[in-house]
Amino acid sequence: MPRLPVGRAIALLGLVSLLTDIAGEMAQPLLPLFLSGLGVGALGIGAVEGAAEAAVSLVKVASGRIADRVPRRKPLVVLGYGIAALAKPALGLAQGLTDTLLLRSFDRVGKGVRGAPRDAMIADLAAEGQRGLAFGFHRMADTLGAVAGPLISLALLAVLGQGTGALRTVFLLTALPMLLALAVLVLGVREPAVHRARGGQAASPLPGRFHGFLAIAALFGLGQLSYVFFLLRAAQLGASTVEVIALYLVYNAVYAAASIPAGKLSDKRGRAPVLAASFALFGLLALGFALAPGWLWTLPLFALYGVFSAGFETVSRAFAVDLAPREARARGLGMYHATVGMAALPAGIIGGLLWERVGPWASFAWGAGLALLAALLLLGFARAPHRPRNSL
Repeated sequence: MPRLPVGRAIALLGLVSLLTDIAGEMAQPLLPLFLSGLGVGALGIGAVEGAAEAAVSLVKVASGRIADRVPRRKPLVVLGYGIAALAKPALGLAQGLTDTLLLRSFDRVGKGVRGAPRDAMIADLAAEGQRGLAFGFHRMADTLGAVAGPLISLALLAVLGQGTGALRTVFLLTALPMLLALAVLVLGVREPAVHRARGGQAASPLPGRFHGFLAIAALFGLGQLSYVFFLLRAAQLGASTVEVIALYLVYNAVYAAASIPAGKLSDKRGRAPVLAASFALFGLLALGFALAPGWLWTLPLFALYGVFSAGFETVSRAFAVDLAPREARARGLGMYHATVGMAALPAGIIGGLLWERVGPWASFAWGAGLALLAALLLLGFARAPHRPRNSL
């Protein structure tokens, strides 16, 4: 096995995420097109994505609490991936908005069950002073799957055509990488020995600084438009189905390439400055999508979107872990993921309403305004020097 910047267990967890994301991203760029083909408008699409995130928020909190108290986190992680292995292929059987919403929510329940215990395992396994690197490696592996997934979709659509029936077939075929991911997780990943169940002990309180971070994350989440709005904007500006997938591929390729550098930068320079820069970048690229005169102009914007996602998804996880006590690590991660997820529903509805009643530019302007405000607040939050709490 070639030399890796992280240990074997983190590498295998990355492989599991890579395979899972291959399955997910075979379907993700096709979902807004699939829903449009079923007659669902921008408001409905925004509601699907927002509800899918918000529906699992309590699951994320509960999973985090349980993961801090049971002897092993891995069974929760296996359960979460198992749920996704059922839900993702079943999208191929959806007939309209209601069942698509239910299946997407079921898929996200799986993500909610596995997210906090898996991220806590990564934090437990990370070497001293390399927590950002560990999360960056995992994000990179996860996102490489998002590069491979659309490529597989493009190859399949070249053979099957681009009708609704072809999209259904692609969804059904996501079962194959999901089953392989489960096999790697069950047979290959060993749980770190540092975790011990707390039993009946009282849960450690999460500090006020952690809750301040959650408040800023929630504000940003209210304006964080789903990727479907960016893909819909490209299609509105003239991009074909294949071109939309290609743009999504550019986004994920940049996301994968930038994840480790973002994590390492946050290890050296601090979480808050890197995360604030990511918020500001989202605001600027949202304005770019609002003003783009044609779909080719969105190509560099999708690349910047990848840079933003690398910084946001990597550093926010590491930041949440830094701010939570070790014995409440999974609970803190669950609360963070739940906060962002709860914000996704109003964000999707507001974005969809602005899109349909005012215009796409209004949706992106809303996202840009809140992102830039969150960046300023986070910089204020970071005035006191921040040191990663690896010793906790």
